[in-house]
Amino acid sequence: MLTPKTHLLSKCPCGSGRKYKNCCWRTEKRTYAIARESIRSVHQALNEILDNEDDGIRKEVNVLYFIDVLNDHGEEVVHDFIRKAPEAVFQNEYDSAISDYRFKDGTSIIDRFLEDRRETLHPAAVEYLESYRDASYSLYEVTAIIRGSHFEVTDLLSRKTLTITEKSATEQLTKWSTFFFRFAQCRGENLMTGLILDIPRMELDYVIDSLRARKEYYGKSQTWAKYLKINWMAGPQLWVNIHGTPRKMPILQNTDQEIIKPITIHYNLKDSSKPDVMKALDNINEITVEDDDFFSWSEERPKGKVNPVLIAKGNFVSDSKMTVDINSEERCQRVGDAIEETLGSLIIESSIKSHDFDMEKISREETPPREKLDVPKEVMAQVYANLYRNWPDQQIPALDGKTPREAVKDKSSRKKVVNLLKMLESSHASHGDQIDFLPLWKDLGLKRPE
Repeated sequence: MLTPKTHLLSKCPCGSGRKYKNCCWRTEKRTYAIARESIRSVHQALNEILDNEDDGIRKEVNVLYFIDVLNDHGEEVVHDFIRKAPEAVFQNEYDSAISDYRFKDGTSIIDRFLEDRRETLHPAAVEYLESYRDASYSLYEVTAIIRGSHFEVTDLLSRKTLTITEKSATEQLTKWSTFFFRFAQCRGENLMTGLILDIPRMELDYVIDSLRARKEYYGKSQTWAKYLKINWMAGPQLWVNIHGTPRKMPILQNTDQEIIKPITIHYNLKDSSKPDVMKALDNINEITVEDDDFFSWSEERPKGKVNPVLIAKGNFVSDSKMTVDINSEERCQRVGDAIEETLGSLIIESSIKSHDFDMEKISREETPPREKLDVPKEVMAQVYANLYRNWPDQQIPALDGKTPREAVKDKSSRKKVVNLLKMLESSHASHGDQIDFLPLWKDLGLKRPE
């Protein structure tokens, strides 16, 4: 959004010596308002032109966006995605048809629009349209946000930094969020031209690697701006692939790299045998009897690993029934065999029940809004601070089973740790959680990007 940049109480740039608000402010404010309205009106005019053009343009753009998904998953998946995100799909097609599509003579819709109407347009609208025509999508990371004014980003491909003037976006974005978008320059400001195509941080490496592979195929000598302008569908195609196709959920593993599978062993015990059972369990080195109803099974690990590791939790449902909860088939076998051997005739019968663990289903389930939880933010902040205090020494599947403290010692793994920290910060910020992650960065010997 174009706005005067001088502070109201500063001296006016015209040199009058008066305060800006008492001198040129009203005139410039009106000038900027006219410029903003001229830009809004040309967007509307371009949209009308596109609507009146042959449907072939929109159809061609639509096919280019969805060709990969169409080939891999079929029309049903494409149509389902369009039904779920009609506004985003329409805005994508609109932006690309206006800015990127070229007729056989090499001209764009903007070129033809300017040829017909340049003389009648406000100079700001002409400047904006020429920049919009030449703009390309790129992949950005938010590095700072000034609410109600602007935000700062780093281009993750060219490593350039810039400031984007967009009031509404500052209310929606969080620091470290990543996305595709394009901007146009006008009156010395960088203005958003269309939709933000969000990219989850967990998909960031896939997106960057995919773009680099595509660019290398076309030739390394091209700049990213030139490559992405010629191959203008590359970014939006990846966005569609991520959000519009069935995703393979990651295989979750426990700290022993075993596939997670929640299992409960149910034991029916002899009547009145609970004291004898607890006494027998206490003789197993790995078991700690916590009170009259609960016990845990923990195992030591080699030096340098998480130590010890909780393997199972047990409790007495009644004096004659006991359950043990475990998270993998391998641990179930190990714990079950030891308990059966130790308790012997105290067990009447046992049974094993595996629980459903459909991650894809879980990921689709809606989480109750945070504001419905009657917990003060400062209390939640303390809870999370305690939760993340031991995070540097926990084995993380995304780090190939290493702890963050181990991973930062390796250059390639260190990048993954930084990415995880940014993802945690961005995720909590989007829910309004007030958490200071700086101590975590310092504990790992990492400099937190400002």
